[in-house]
Amino acid sequence: MENAKFTGTSYSADMVCTGEMKMRGHVQFTFESPAHYYGTTTMNGMMDGRPIHNTTKIDARWLTADCGKAQ
Repeated sequence: MENAKFTGTSYSADMVCTGEMKMRGHVQFTFESPAHYYGTTTMNGMMDGRPIHNTTKIDARWLTADCGKAQ
């Protein structure tokens, strides 16, 4: 991560991947409450000579501390 910034309830940073998949990207999250955050990640790069473009939207909520029988 580069250029990481925490500002109040927001976090943003630039990502740089230098392994087999050389990519650059950006993440931005907003922490609405201790039980909810949302954000977006974008990545652009090349793998095996082919372009890769990805955008992921995340909306996460705390449900419970007890996972029960979930695996």
